[in-house]
Amino acid sequence: MIMNEFKRVYIVGIEGAGTSALAGILRVQGKEVVGSDEGDHFYYDVLRRQGIKVFHRFDKDNPRRAFAGQKIDLVIYSTVFSQKDNVELREIKKKKLAKVVWEYPRALAEVFNRAGFGIAVCGTHGKTTTTAMLGTVLQKLGLAPTVLVGAKVLEWGSNCLVGNRKDSILLGSQKMDSCTDCFVIEADEYQNKLRYYQPRAVILTSVDYDHPDFFKSEEEYKQVFKDFVAKIPADGFLVAYAGDKNVVEVSRSASCEVVFYDKLAAKDILLGDDFCSLSECRGRTFGCCPAGKESQDKIRLFGEHNLLNAMAVFRLAQKLNLDLDKVKKILREFRGTARRFEIKGEFQGALIVDDYAHHPAEIRATLKMVKERYPNKVLKVIFHPHTFSRTEALLSEFVDSFKLADEIYFLDIFGSAREREGKVDSDDLVASARKKYPEKRVENLQTIEKAVEYFRKNLGRDDILLTMGAGDVYLVAEKLLKF
Repeated sequence: MIMNEFKRVYIVGIEGAGTSALAGILRVQGKEVVGSDEGDHFYYDVLRRQGIKVFHRFDKDNPRRAFAGQKIDLVIYSTVFSQKDNVELREIKKKKLAKVVWEYPRALAEVFNRAGFGIAVCGTHGKTTTTAMLGTVLQKLGLAPTVLVGAKVLEWGSNCLVGNRKDSILLGSQKMDSCTDCFVIEADEYQNKLRYYQPRAVILTSVDYDHPDFFKSEEEYKQVFKDFVAKIPADGFLVAYAGDKNVVEVSRSASCEVVFYDKLAAKDILLGDDFCSLSECRGRTFGCCPAGKESQDKIRLFGEHNLLNAMAVFRLAQKLNLDLDKVKKILREFRGTARRFEIKGEFQGALIVDDYAHHPAEIRATLKMVKERYPNKVLKVIFHPHTFSRTEALLSEFVDSFKLADEIYFLDIFGSAREREGKVDSDDLVASARKKYPEKRVENLQTIEKAVEYFRKNLGRDDILLTMGAGDVYLVAEKLLKF
């Protein structure tokens, strides 16, 4: 069976970044979509606006109730769950409540692989922002792309777009006219989800060892990307970052055309004296402000890493023969995504910013960006380590990555559904950081509640508080701003 034949779809773990976006796409395709989840409900508002029913706790009776007793055509489940640990999946299998059961990447591939022109954005870092940038460029150029991103895009108010052309993937067309019927996805390498996708074009931003709970070595990690780019057809292409030696190594596995981008070209093409009207910038900082004075009150992305993300999109746009002047303007005005250096507000005069960075390389890039933009602020960072295995494998790199922070705080490790325990904890990070930075304040605040109470008493107008990590550390910012 193929996706077009399914009418009733039930999603276990529907409030994940990817599953919620896929739910929205399937809903627009005319399918009945219902799902269940537990946790922080970060994407529930998006699902609610789309008219998708969500059960807020897992229960073995949910699948029966979902469609008033009618049999489910397709069950999709997030890969953080399994039949072993999820009561609904066990019940679905035991009672044969669905015709077909697929894990999320398999279901996404059923839609993506049938698009006329599938573009996958992958890499250890930057893939969310790059996917959102590309989707926004294609949308604003009137190409009506379908796009799936692992975060809410501020300009969309959602984590997905669905094309509305008559020849779009919604009708299962194989027609390709310029960049119509275009599907762009953020393609996650974890658990080798990349094996499911058959792209025509790929953006590869970085290859930096991660997910040690699944990939036991750097070579095993790199091999997943090598296998992926090797699948790009001869008439497709790979856009790759030349400044990463691992990316260059991976790109040699591609049999298609490889288009490289680098910092020098990015600064030459995307920056310029006409870009920024501020005398202290004059185009040296990507995203400092938009080209026009009339919209300078709007937030824009900045930082070298976002300049590179934009350059990846620019190179892809060149290959698609798009209007490059318009592409540059759209990139310069792009506002970003939720939890990627998202300015949340002010508390007691302190600026509060939230960021998803959860790998040492991402932390270094974000802190560098903060210090460049706010050189006179006291930078206080509260980090939520994500998974025990990552923290253990990269502990010294994590400690090194906080070099630019003035004060360093941790929460207890967020194991998520992947891991319940490990060989290290946040006290190990504290001990190592205190040894490396004896002049800095380093503390383990342990919980969201304790962190909120601490910062209520220890933030002022000279400070910037950066809540950082892949867990629910963003709640520190949200709770502070409610006072």
